[in-house]
Amino acid sequence: MGVLGPLDVRVGGRPVTVGRRHARTVLGILLSARGRNVPVDRLVDVLWTQRTPAKPTTSLHSYVSNLRGILEPDRPARTPSRILVSSPEGYALRLDDDAVDAWRFESAVRRARAVSCAEAGPLLDEALGLWRGDAYGEWGPGSWADGEIARLDELLLMAHELAMASSLGVGRPHEVVPTAEAHVRRHPLREEGWRLLALSLWATGRQGDALAALRRAAAVCAEELGLDLGARLVELERAILRSDPDVLSAAVPAPATPSTSIAVVERPSPAAVPVVGLTGAPGVPAAVGSGAAPASPRPSSGGTANWRCWNRQPGRALGAERSPRTATLRPAGSGCTPRSPDGWLRQRRAARSP
Repeated sequence: MGVLGPLDVRVGGRPVTVGRRHARTVLGILLSARGRNVPVDRLVDVLWTQRTPAKPTTSLHSYVSNLRGILEPDRPARTPSRILVSSPEGYALRLDDDAVDAWRFESAVRRARAVSCAEAGPLLDEALGLWRGDAYGEWGPGSWADGEIARLDELLLMAHELAMASSLGVGRPHEVVPTAEAHVRRHPLREEGWRLLALSLWATGRQGDALAALRRAAAVCAEELGLDLGARLVELERAILRSDPDVLSAAVPAPATPSTSIAVVERPSPAAVPVVGLTGAPGVPAAVGSGAAPASPRPSSGGTANWRCWNRQPGRALGAERSPRTATLRPAGSGCTPRSPDGWLRQRRAARSP
């Protein structure tokens, strides 16, 4: 059943119609009682505010009987109802907590207050999605449902504020700024909305705007209520003025940064490092430190291959920064030739431009 909007009744997953106005009112009153017994006198007073029938309890019983037939169409005759039950105190609905949208909403908000921000977010999203319009919208303000409407509306505002606080708690302040701004415009007397707006602005680097929001809140409180800001907002303003990181991080944790790992590789001894190599050439590892076994040497066929030579500057240790030069290996008599006893080669081109 649904009361967070127009009355909606479904039996076996299919919508059913509760046609009579008085029968709908009886069902609405029983739903607002959330499983508690409603006295017969209370129902009679609500149903007939001006002209009371000669036998009001008989008329009430006919509405109840009609509702039982709608809610339990397969119930055998002369068997007691398991949903709309009667007692000496009156009538009550026996339904599971998840059978009524208002009950589900209230339960989800209660659970969201007891779990972490990461868990509360999905709970509150689902709970807020249950609303299809105004609570008990079929009857509206000024009716018997006034008290329940006010209670659910307050719970709805709390759920919106909890959802914003949960978003801040998981490090999403940018999403909260526009939502909180709209919230305080609709409900300017709710200090929690101003607090969340100031925190989200501060967390996004807008310290001046955060202070301006708190001053707007102070102006509203002074003009509308003749009061100063509450203690939480005053403390938050002081924290922003002194740029207190502890206050900010307690409400809006910094986003997690990817971890960086550094692998330490032992440098091989200079004797084991080949300083001259043919890329993919026989007898030379494919890369320094790769561990690949050298291929069997083959006689040169006189073709060409890429040859890398490194120049070591005087006084610079092996393994220090050096720049490779690529030359073309040609048959004997040209290319790189040894010039120093330590095995370093220097490229010599056959034809060098002056």
